Amino acid sequence: MGGFLTKSVQDGEVVFVVPSDAFVSVGNALQHPTLGHQFQKLWMETAEDDPKGTSVLAAFVGHSILNMQRNDNYCTNRAYLDMLPTNTPKEKHPLWWSDAEMELLRGTSAMQEWMEMREDVDEMIRIVIDSSVLLDDIVRYGLDQVELAVRAGFVAVLSRAYGVFSDSLDDDRREFKALIPLLDALNHADEPNVMYSYEGSAATSGRDGLSGVLIARAVGSLEKGDELTISYGSHPNHVFGLYFGFVPERESHPVDYSSLVSGGGVRQCCKEMAFLIKCSEATAILG
Repeated sequence: MGGFLTKSVQDGEVVFVVPSDAFVSVGNALQHPTLGHQFQKLWMETAEDDPKGTSVLAAFVGHSILNMQRNDNYCTNRAYLDMLPTNTPKEKHPLWWSDAEMELLRGTSAMQEWMEMREDVDEMIRIVIDSSVLLDDIVRYGLDQVELAVRAGFVAVLSRAYGVFSDSLDDDRREFKALIPLLDALNHADEPNVMYSYEGSAATSGRDGLSGVLIARAVGSLEKGDELTISYGSHPNHVFGLYFGFVPERESHPVDYSSLVSGGGVRQCCKEMAFLIKCSEATAILG
């Protein structure tokens, strides 16, 4: 998956624009016609430990995933939600990995990070379930299916969401999480060729509590067919692996794939991830 130019552009030229109405955000949850009040309560109750609303957005995405096939009038952006990761055994994200699979990372810095991430997400899922915001879904689909859907929501939010601001959602202009179509399809690069910014003001009348656009501009002159890339930030390799499902290949950290056995499924993903992280950490130690 990625984004590619259909024509040449110059430095600073706009390459795409995403209106806030296309976002899947905390604002969508808070303004849901039937669940909005419960989501607002969850938003306020988790403000101290979860200030950006990760659990609120994950719960909303989980609810949307469960109800996309029904006539849910507020199931926004169905096409976008349909391409988000779900609870499939082939999903790479470590939130789906078993203890045995994660043991492959024993001895790397990723192990502790994963344990903390899973504990945090398990606790947030418990808070979402206990809040009763998804009580109707539990009655309709069963607790196990709702928990799986909310976990899929956390996978999507932790690996894809961006932070935006809205004056209408909080008196202190609180930052909150949003999934932004197209932007999240762009791959990472240490030297990205796209920079983006959110431009516009918040408005209470907007469907998601926003009125504005995300504008992406070219960094340097780009040719037709060039892949568009953004920066996911500067992180250790194990953070890239755990949150984004890949380890960046850098010239200073060459990787020999010859010892990997071909295969598929989540266990092979674990083997590849462990191999890449161990190689990168060993290379860093050796200098």
